[in-house]
Amino acid sequence: MLHALRSRTAATLAVIVATAGLVGVAGASPAVAAQATCRAPSGWRSVRAAAVPGSTYRHTLTSFDGTEINLNWFPNAAATAAAPMPVVLMGPGWGQAGDTNVNATGILGAPLSIGALWQAGYHVATWDPRGFGQSGGRATVDAAAFEGRDVRQIISWVAQQEGVAVDSAGDPRLGMVGGSYGGGIQYVVAATDCRVDAIAPLIAWNSLVTSLGKSDTPKAGWSQILINASAGGRVDPRVTRANREQLATGRVSPATVEFFRTRGPGGLVSRIHQPTLIIQGTVDNLFTPSEAVANHERMRDTARPLAMAWYCGGHGTCLTDPGGADPGALSVAWRSEEHTSELQ
Repeated sequence: MLHALRSRTAATLAVIVATAGLVGVAGASPAVAAQATCRAPSGWRSVRAAAVPGSTYRHTLTSFDGTEINLNWFPNAAATAAAPMPVVLMGPGWGQAGDTNVNATGILGAPLSIGALWQAGYHVATWDPRGFGQSGGRATVDAAAFEGRDVRQIISWVAQQEGVAVDSAGDPRLGMVGGSYGGGIQYVVAATDCRVDAIAPLIAWNSLVTSLGKSDTPKAGWSQILINASAGGRVDPRVTRANREQLATGRVSPATVEFFRTRGPGGLVSRIHQPTLIIQGTVDNLFTPSEAVANHERMRDTARPLAMAWYCGGHGTCLTDPGGADPGALSVAWRSEEHTSELQ
């Protein structure tokens, strides 16, 4: 999918279905119309991030509302002014800080290591979402008005860095990867910022109403796990209130339902036009495959190219031997041109 950062040519629309591994490609789309010119938002040059003393990669970025976001910048040493490279933003899972270990992958977060992305020819940026890690503020569950705007600020900062390939002033050649919470934010940002050139959301959701409360029945076990995962952070009080409600009564209030309805992808996905590879786990019982299908159905008329891959994994235990496809390798290998069948 990250090959999309290097080519914007017309492509096939493919639906890739996988269980223990990739098993096939089907479907085709008409030629893609040329995308409208993307322009950076006014004031993008004013976005600043101060280097953290004693660190080679940490920066403190002041977001739109004054919240300080911890940003980790890992430039590719091979990039030059004459041969600039694209950027990949890699988001972490719920309750986690951004990856900083160059040779390791995150847990339910980034499916790739920073080092692997370097080898593939990219700069890498990770960050602590607001409310988690070293960032300030409160987590509002990938809200477009908060976490989404934070990432838009990061994009503006990245556009100012040396050796970064740009499509125009303030518009870096940029893609996003990450799983779960780091998958949800990709949909949100791609829908609200045309500067994102490609996304590969892993084990994300469409609606927190249908995913956390399947058939109007709250998933109390998963809710408590998520509350525990965010225990070291600062979250919107409506998140903890929802957990108390369902543990006490087995249901949540209409106000709580409405809060979660507006968090993350939802209807925003119909505004995404960028190349998108949706990756979902067949054994995921938090964000089930139906969430990926819902996103795919809402994006079929807008995102080009669009592909969906299933693998044995996610928020669940894979009992298949050998266990299925590697979603990280899949994110890099998938091509946005007309050769999607190379995955077979």
